[in-house]
Formats: sequence, structure tokens, C-alpha cells
Amino acid sequence: MHTAPPGKSREALDSMPALTAASAATLVVVQRDWSGWRKAMTPMAALEDVHWHQPAGAPRPLIHAYVSCRDLTSGDVPHDCAGQAAHRLLVCVLRQHTAPSVFGALVERANAAGRA
Repeated sequence: MHTAPPGKSREALDSMPALTAASAATLVVVQRDWSGWRKAMTPMAALEDVHWHQPAGAPRPLIHAYVSCRDLTSGDVPHDCAGQAAHRLLVCVLRQHTAPSVFGALVERANAAGRA
């Protein structure tokens, strides 16, 4: 039986069929801008609404997701909290910074979102 990570509902975990308990805790490199150099780490289970999006100037659609700024475990992506309540950030996940198995699971989630 899977248990939901802190701050995640059981329903949110159930909506991630490709995740195992181990992969849910796997850290993923994220960045705000596809061409940016600032990166942060977040647990894979913290990524919500995984989808394909082609930002201006990007050569193709890339995997994007939303993550709470409180779920960023290390690194630095530009955003403005100013001590306010946590908020969702749109982040990009690049293949070159991601383990193949993790990226494959994110591709499945993004493809499923596109069919929904």
C-alpha cells in the first residue's frame, strides 16, 4: 500500500499510476525557464498537473508541471514568496537532467493529461 507524501492526498497519489513508493520520493531537477540555468530539486510526487508545453523559443514541447514552492528541497529557482503562503510554480523538467526511468514516468503522465 502506498502512503501519500506529506501534503499530498491519497487521491493525488492514486492519480499517478506510473509511480511506485520509491519513485514518488525520487528527487527531480526542475527549473522555471527551459533555457534558464537556475535549478532546484523536488520529490517526483510533488509534481502536479504534468503536461506538455512549448514555451516561446523552445524547439519543441517540453514537460512542465506545477509544484509548491515549499516542496523545493534544494537549489534556487527565481520566484517571489516574500514570506507569504506557499504558492504553485510552473516548472520545466528537461530530459538531460532526469534519469531515464523518471523521465519516462513523467512522459506517461504528460501524455495521459493530453488525452484527458
